[in-house]
Amino acid sequence: MFIHIFFIFSNFGLGGIQRKITDIVNVLNQGKYLHIYPHIIIRSKSRYSFKKLIKNPNVFIHISLSKNIVCFIAYMVYLIWKYKPRTMVPYLQHALLYTVIAKILSLNTKIRIVSNQDNILSFENRSPYTTKILPQWLITIINYFPIKIITPTKYIKSDLIKNYNIKSDKIVVISNWTIGSTSVFKKTIDCIYCGRFSRQKRLDLLLQVFTEVKKTLPEFKALLIGDGKEKNSLRTAIIKNALQKNVHMLPPTHSISTYLTQSKLFILTSEFEGLPMSLLEAMAVKTVPVILEYPGVYEYIHHKTTGYIEKTPYDMGKRVEYLLKNDKKRDMIGKHAYQDVFRKYNVHLITKTLSYL
Repeated sequence: MFIHIFFIFSNFGLGGIQRKITDIVNVLNQGKYLHIYPHIIIRSKSRYSFKKLIKNPNVFIHISLSKNIVCFIAYMVYLIWKYKPRTMVPYLQHALLYTVIAKILSLNTKIRIVSNQDNILSFENRSPYTTKILPQWLITIINYFPIKIITPTKYIKSDLIKNYNIKSDKIVVISNWTIGSTSVFKKTIDCIYCGRFSRQKRLDLLLQVFTEVKKTLPEFKALLIGDGKEKNSLRTAIIKNALQKNVHMLPPTHSISTYLTQSKLFILTSEFEGLPMSLLEAMAVKTVPVILEYPGVYEYIHHKTTGYIEKTPYDMGKRVEYLLKNDKKRDMIGKHAYQDVFRKYNVHLITKTLSYL
């Protein structure tokens, strides 16, 4: 008997969630899962796709012909009627809303919903981080429908309980993971950032860090990989701060791991995060994380053991300077980060996730 499982995305771009679902689908290519057919359902076209990353011949990729919400929901209803999935797995709250509506309209009461909330919802669901703010009462209602809600951290779980009255026993914490290459090459990039160029990421603070580093290390090199609404303002700020020779920007790529292996430090100045996949991938190749403190970060970074958590951009700048000058210390922390990732954040977490689907 073949089992169909839907993975649903409302807004799709290259990032941690894409790599996360790619890992899940590739694991489904193993013998004991060959009876499961994964379907990836995307609301609108993107210049990036799963096709280069997914090695499962049984995967179906469905892209709605229209970004219009009504059309997308109608398309989901059609797919439900056609494939009769056992489980639907929406990522983030807007996808959950559309999934709930599609399930109701399809009249299929047997479908299970297992939702994923990868970010701190009370932070994410507000201006300027989203233009479509969902009211608290609506979030509470739609989260009644999933049989389970998977989050990567305890902090995200507590946020859902406190702010949206979701029952604790409905939420299961399964950390993100990395199963990428463990090869480590010569590290020629001093600092790297991978992710969206958005307000949440506070890249203005990142440039403050780099400006501080340049005072002591005028030849240091940083690489920023990503895209987003802040791209043009970021490029302007790089010029304004005279960092053109130090900071290089690249568009999103499926080969992020290649750049991470060549980087000494992974830098993050976000206002909030869930558990970034790129962070774990960096640690897996002994790239040392230096992070501006945000809620929940202490769950997965041990300050001065597997990375560094700093209070201000100035402190981050000084930490970066110190680590770039001290190869021995950087190598030791990188080794601890590597060991921690492969002890805690490995492929067994994918198996655990699949057990709920």
